Amino acid sequence: MKFFSGITTNIGTSRTDPPDKSVGEWLINNVSKVATASYVGAILIYEGYAEKIGGPDIKFNLIK
Repeated sequence: MKFFSGITTNIGTSRTDPPDKSVGEWLINNVSKVATASYVGAILIYEGYAEKIGGPDIKFNLIK
């Protein structure tokens, strides 16, 4: 959450080649090689940590 705090980025749901600097790329590099961005993105939005901006983009709320 701190890494993406306050920024808008692509969710990066591609299972093989998520866009650079996307949530999907970060998850693959830091958490798991299994593509999970589509699930994580939905949870972040549902829990109020991010909002859907449009298309594949989400905006993370600032961490205080």
